[in-house]
Amino acid sequence: MRSWVARDNRRHVALPDSTVSKSNQVNRDARVYATGRVAGFCLWLACVSAAQAQAPQNLEAYSVSVQQLKVASSVHGHLARAERYFRKGDTEAARVEVARALREDPTSTDAFTVRAFIDLAVKNPAGAIADGLHAIALDANNAQAFLALASAYNVTQNFESAEQTARKALAVTPSLWQARLELAKSLYGRQQLIAALHELDALQTDFADVHLVRGDVLMQMGRRQDAANEFAAFMTEAPRDPRCEQLRQIVSDVAQASGAVF
Repeated sequence: MRSWVARDNRRHVALPDSTVSKSNQVNRDARVYATGRVAGFCLWLACVSAAQAQAPQNLEAYSVSVQQLKVASSVHGHLARAERYFRKGDTEAARVEVARALREDPTSTDAFTVRAFIDLAVKNPAGAIADGLHAIALDANNAQAFLALASAYNVTQNFESAEQTARKALAVTPSLWQARLELAKSLYGRQQLIAALHELDALQTDFADVHLVRGDVLMQMGRRQDAANEFAAFMTEAPRDPRCEQLRQIVSDVAQASGAVF
């Protein structure tokens, strides 16, 4: 998996993937996973609420059996446990719970979506793409699956597909800010810097990775002081991220050039 990169006009400054520990990668993906409410009770309730809102007048024709309700409850339980394991960085245990959920219901779009995020955390973007596509085939309105796909496409530098997929996620759920972040990444990857900055500004979200990507874009635009401010904000919010070492050097270089103090 390609870690998100920060560049200045002279050199590529991101730490190579080989130096990024698994725990740091999981922590970064867990931030998006958790705030996106991908698995567990919240997502399950959202699906139930949507179904209730669209319920027809003739409810008898659409009644479900007690066994079906038991399966849904069991799947929910497995995915809730998968989410807890994922938050702790235990991707193997999370994957086991997803497998159990799929044994209960092989058509669970939520289970494939959760597994896509696990794939991203363990640097398996091909697996994330396969699971994301499967989840969308089961539910064409699964915004979280589109989000996972967009992230995987960005990782593999398929920026055009990432842009298209992120826009689909936003079309389904306009408030899904993580999808807008992936859209900004895809635009940056295609060197559409003004458009990328526009999407980042629209986020209005104080989140570590937003600061990092905005810093990347601003650096490419030659706005080095503004970029340094964003990198400093990133380091404040994610002080243990392995990329901080090189970002700190960039901030120091900018400060020396401008006489500013960070």
